[in-house]
Amino acid sequence: MAFVQLVPLAGLQRAAPAVCRAPRNIRTERARPLRVPCLSMKEEEIDSFDEVAARVAEIKEVMEGLTAFKERIIADTTKVAKKVKTPPKKLAEALANHPDIIKIDQSMKQLEEDLRILDG
Repeated sequence: MAFVQLVPLAGLQRAAPAVCRAPRNIRTERARPLRVPCLSMKEEEIDSFDEVAARVAEIKEVMEGLTAFKERIIADTTKVAKKVKTPPKKLAEALANHPDIIKIDQSMKQLEEDLRILDG
């Protein structure tokens, strides 16, 4: 059983700890998913929440992060290559074979495909 301790505010009476209960036997009981709405949302807003739009926004955010990371890898590699006076041809080859850049490009292709599917 996991407990979350609430920190009392100065001058207020201490609140009882909130209890998060896991299933007693994980193999036989299933934990029910919690539906915890944002406190500022009204009930009709919660029901009309568009999961597709949220997924599209999440994919775009991840793509922006991957693009920024790829640009940073390229900038850092170029900076080091200039310090050690690496020929531009070898730098281009090193960037083309960089494992992180290859993985980022593969992930970007998959995310773009997911966006195309979601946008319909």
